[in-house]
Amino acid sequence: MKTRTLLVLMLFLGGFHQAQVQETPPAISIAKKVEKKLSDKTWHFSKNGFAKIRKNGKYGFIDKKENIVVPIEYDNVREFSDDGLVQVEKNEKWGFVNTKGKIVIPLEYSYIWNFLDNGLAQVEKNRKYGFIDKKGKVVIPLEYTYACYFSENGLALVKKNKKWGFINTKNKVIIPFEYDYSLGFSNGLAPVEKNKKWGFINEKGKIVIPLEYDYANHFSNKGLAPVRKNKKWRFINKKGETILPLEFDDVGKLSNNGLALVRKNEKYGFIDEKGKVIIPLEYDYADGFSDNGLASIAKNKKWGFINKKGKVVIPLEYDYIYSFSNNKLPMVRKNKKCFYINLKGEYVKDCE
Repeated sequence: MKTRTLLVLMLFLGGFHQAQVQETPPAISIAKKVEKKLSDKTWHFSKNGFAKIRKNGKYGFIDKKENIVVPIEYDNVREFSDDGLVQVEKNEKWGFVNTKGKIVIPLEYSYIWNFLDNGLAQVEKNRKYGFIDKKGKVVIPLEYTYACYFSENGLALVKKNKKWGFINTKNKVIIPFEYDYSLGFSNGLAPVEKNKKWGFINEKGKIVIPLEYDYANHFSNKGLAPVRKNKKWRFINKKGETILPLEFDDVGKLSNNGLALVRKNEKYGFIDEKGKVIIPLEYDYADGFSDNGLASIAKNKKWGFINKKGKVVIPLEYDYIYSFSNNKLPMVRKNKKCFYINLKGEYVKDCE
């Protein structure tokens, strides 16, 4: 298909160079057509065939035939998930509707998260947290002051009476509420803190590495974890043995690509599991690598992305990079505009 230069894309991405993109797809054309008739603003159609629309400050959804499938009456909405449900808010209360616009879970929660693979969703109400199923039944009572997602081992990190512990999907306490903090499980072990000292426990709650560190982070898939003791960092193995001393001010966990974010003298870079500097410490700020193989970095108050070889793959031209969304698109800000880009740096859609 022939390509043409889009001025709009140039404005989003900055600069006066030409950007070659594909011609506007039909879905966007429909969205623009609908916008003139039904709404103040229409977002792009998602892969499930629905587009969010806004009219007079209220939100709903349409299909590609311009049928309103979710009434334009909500104060806020998220995006449809693969299970055909979407979170909606009205009068500061959240619930779920389906693709027919039917409320399947009443709008009664302060906030409600997506459903996990185990069929449970975390909910908050009156500053208490619990979990519901897809029928809206409360499976785990809202009795916790905080609750995290269930990890792959079927345990969720929760807080109660100022202490942290772990429960299973039946709300059975598997690891007692005795820790001051925890980062949750990763690769079979969880870093935990008690009396300002960190160590590691296994899935049965047994302390397998003594609580003797000033700080500890997750174990990587290579079996190494960064810990700090007496202001010195090191990598340890799952036996608690020091594998490698590290001369940095701060060290993050090893990502799946084998690189760890480090900081020294207020500059950031990346090392491998042998402590070798792979990406020089030249950035003013950086985040660890995401599963898509990119890390956000900042220099001279501008943000961009690098790959695991340190090559800049998305130029440092953004005022801020917020996060990767559920569909793994970066959310960025530039010239006071918030929008999503793809992994090539091309504009995708505005923020919600």
